[in-house]
Amino acid sequence: MGRHSKPSKTKTILKRTGVSAALAGAAVGGIGIAGAGTANAFPGQAGLIACESGGNPAAVNNTAAGQRAGRPAGLFQIVTGTWLANGGGQFAPTADRAAPWQQQIVADRIYAKQGSRPWECKTGPGPAKFANFGPSGNTTLTAK
Repeated sequence: MGRHSKPSKTKTILKRTGVSAALAGAAVGGIGIAGAGTANAFPGQAGLIACESGGNPAAVNNTAAGQRAGRPAGLFQIVTGTWLANGGGQFAPTADRAAPWQQQIVADRIYAKQGSRPWECKTGPGPAKFANFGPSGNTTLTAK
């Protein structure tokens, strides 16, 4: 488009309403946008959490194998490099220092990109209290 061309209607509408309003509308409409910071449980996460951390949001695998793997931590046992690569640094330096709902957001991002492949434990049924840590889910878990 030339310097003196009339702006398109689409561009003007997007400027007025804002992209954030569009994203908020999509999230309210029930479309989970993992990269946008929503917290939506992924299928079978309750079983994965039960196996990985026993539901302890502050769990850290300090074994020699855990340290070699990159220090798995938190409910989902997310290694530090993966935590940071998926935006976890906006919440805390490592997963075990983040709130359960923040861990949920980062795990959702990982799951959206890779499915359950990054986890040793498999997804499946588990305790209902491990099923969702979003705003309407379980936000009461504390470190054991």
